[in-house]
Amino acid sequence: MYKMGNFQSCRVSQLELEKHVNYLKKQNERLQDKLEKIENNTESIQIHKDLQSFILKNDDEQITIDHLIDLMEQKLANTAHKAYGYTHMKKRLQEHFGEKIILTEINGKSNVATFKTTARAMLHEYYKQQQQGKKHN
Repeated sequence: MYKMGNFQSCRVSQLELEKHVNYLKKQNERLQDKLEKIENNTESIQIHKDLQSFILKNDDEQITIDHLIDLMEQKLANTAHKAYGYTHMKKRLQEHFGEKIILTEINGKSNVATFKTTARAMLHEYYKQQQQGKKHN
């Protein structure tokens, strides 16, 4: 902290007073910057939660990473934030949902996210259809 003046005589020069005012202004600017960062971070966290909620509401579907990025861009349209890139989006999904989610990565194809329970049900249904097709042939 900035120390000013002669404590014993209670005298403060104009220069010392100006230095102290400048010090307080800088402290205020720093606090304003921190507050702005906190507000921006809060907004970013809410958008991320909205995406997670969308995924959970559509847990029986397959969602492309492109679609999630587009949704994020729409939600961020009137803000200073930018949507996640592919790598960061996949990383955040993996961090949040862990082993519950599958992210496909096939060259030349859109990356798809789906829950393991949905993938299991789809695989089982596909197998059942294959078996029924063999019976008819």
